[in-house]
Amino acid sequence: EEKARNLRCAWRIVADARRRHLHEIDWTAMLNEVMSVYAAGGFPGFAVDLLQHYPVFNASPDLDTYRCLLELLGRDLKDVGRFFMLWSMVPRTPRPPDELYQLALEVALESRSAQRTCAVLEEFVEARVFPSPQLTARLATAGRHVLQIHGLVAKLISLNKEMRVESVRRDNLLLQTHMEERETELAAIGLTVRSPTPAQEVRDRYFDSLHKRGFFRRTWMPHGQYVASKKKGGEAYAKRHDKPRPNIL
Repeated sequence: EEKARNLRCAWRIVADARRRHLHEIDWTAMLNEVMSVYAAGGFPGFAVDLLQHYPVFNASPDLDTYRCLLELLGRDLKDVGRFFMLWSMVPRTPRPPDELYQLALEVALESRSAQRTCAVLEEFVEARVFPSPQLTARLATAGRHVLQIHGLVAKLISLNKEMRVESVRRDNLLLQTHMEERETELAAIGLTVRSPTPAQEVRDRYFDSLHKRGFFRRTWMPHGQYVASKKKGGEAYAKRHDKPRPNIL
């Protein structure tokens, strides 16, 4: 009763907003919120029926609307038929988010229908989307005896290789362009890529001064003491090799 009372209050707010601010409110977003309330409150039937009321408010469903309904039909209701009927209505321009494609493949695998699975995989190839690792493992198990699935998976593998090659080639061209631009900027001031920067010149002068002051000079010691320091065992050896270890317990 409390849920129903809260929903009636929500619809009173929607009716009041329609009466006072009909042309000032994004009704698609408003109805999407009402639909999400229906889905979260355990009224899946009302959420699905709300889709046909969008034209009454001069609104049209967007990707958020379809995402809410597809997740409701696919994960909560397990209604495969209505899920794919709604999936066929989802506009492909702009391209739906990848998670909706993953959801469609998940529902197709749950339905144990090779025809639906192949249809969804063909849409994956067309949209240049790839299954998640979890769905790939399920697909390898469910479609190991279906030749059409093997062919579509091979298409996805070759498509992935092509996209990787294109990405690497594009990155290399961009990097080469930046390198040539840098060389042009240096040539304009009479320098090359091998010319030291001011920071490198300061660093070289600093370390030259340290060398001159003997910071990197080895400590002189008599020959006998030097030979003893190189022998295995003793205090000198322990000082070099016996280092404290971290307590991992």
